[in-house]
Amino acid sequence: MKEIRSIVCHPESPQDTLAKITDAIEKRLWIQLIAEKTKKTFIPQSDVPLGEGIIINSGGSIKGPHQCLIPYSHLNQSASASANWLRAHGLDTKDCQIFNTLPLNHISGLMAWWRSECWGSRYISIKPSLMKDPKLLEQKFRVSNHIEKVFRITSLVPTQLRRLIKDAAGIKWLQSFSIIWLGGALLPDDLASTARKLKIRLAPCYGATETTAMIAIQSPEDFLLGKSKYSIALKDVQLRLGKDKRLEVKTSRLAKARFINGKFEPITNNEGWWESGDAADLIDEKEGGKLKVLGRIDTAINSGGEIVYKEDLEIKLLNAALKAHIPIQEIFLASVEDKEWGQRLVALFRLCPTTEKKLESKLFHILQNIVKDWPPYERPVTWYHCPELARNSQGKWESKKWSLWLQKEVFHKQNV
Repeated sequence: MKEIRSIVCHPESPQDTLAKITDAIEKRLWIQLIAEKTKKTFIPQSDVPLGEGIIINSGGSIKGPHQCLIPYSHLNQSASASANWLRAHGLDTKDCQIFNTLPLNHISGLMAWWRSECWGSRYISIKPSLMKDPKLLEQKFRVSNHIEKVFRITSLVPTQLRRLIKDAAGIKWLQSFSIIWLGGALLPDDLASTARKLKIRLAPCYGATETTAMIAIQSPEDFLLGKSKYSIALKDVQLRLGKDKRLEVKTSRLAKARFINGKFEPITNNEGWWESGDAADLIDEKEGGKLKVLGRIDTAINSGGEIVYKEDLEIKLLNAALKAHIPIQEIFLASVEDKEWGQRLVALFRLCPTTEKKLESKLFHILQNIVKDWPPYERPVTWYHCPELARNSQGKWESKKWSLWLQKEVFHKQNV
């Protein structure tokens, strides 16, 4: 088929969205999943390849935002790969309950439902409004003492985890899961440490829309032991490092094509490898590969000849601030041009809402003091308090948005 059906995914009405998706699947159509309140990307039906599958947004690697075409068979293979991983860790997929906290227009949200269909597992949708009420969330989905051999599984991004782990009911809910696949962004050390102390069974993972979700996972046992930050590649995946330590992936479930700038194009090179937008370390390649993601290459900067991965440094700065008892909730690093250094870092941060105004001016001096002995290329030259600073619903930074905020703030200060 070459017909496209566009479906708007309403996060507060997941069952209605799934009914529409199921109908389109039965008709063997291409399904374009659209986030609520976003503009639809027009794709000429005549340009769509023969076949059937999902057309879903990707934040982009080195190409920027685009839409990926993923055949249903690739979704099936991804579900099979994660099922094999679970079995290797002693879990029977038929005994699993899958809780979906992510939107269906996101590959991780869609795959939660797709896995349940492939595995014959129970599927539970959780609305965003419920995720913001940990007490009601825990009450509604409390584990019954009468249920045996039930393995609860969910997928979260770090932003969701941090929100839940601050609440006693949220902690209890998190502790009820056998597996919590955690992805979407790097896991901050302070959050990982708290989760370990609370014995929350996180399984940090890496994947992308282009790879049809997860391709490498760390077991919760290894996470709880704090052994390393390396995830192990799934059996149907090959990994290697390209130029500048760029992670490259080969698997038969890569997206069929991407739609960008009004046309379709392949996502792989001539040898079938997809180039991610992430820098990584890779060990034991012959045994499949153990992967540690360092940060986004497209947000990395060259400061005085040193390559700085901003995501990794954001975590380092946040940990240092928390150790100094500074009530910071988020840190985002932007960059500015510098004649001597090439680029220098500028830090935006958001304080806890309860922080007193009179303390804010003192905090700037404390923050500068914390990093005074760090290498110059890791030290922000300026700090800006940004009360509205926040990640998007997928736990990712919208870099352009916050860089624009910085430009406006600098312009305002220069003209006051």
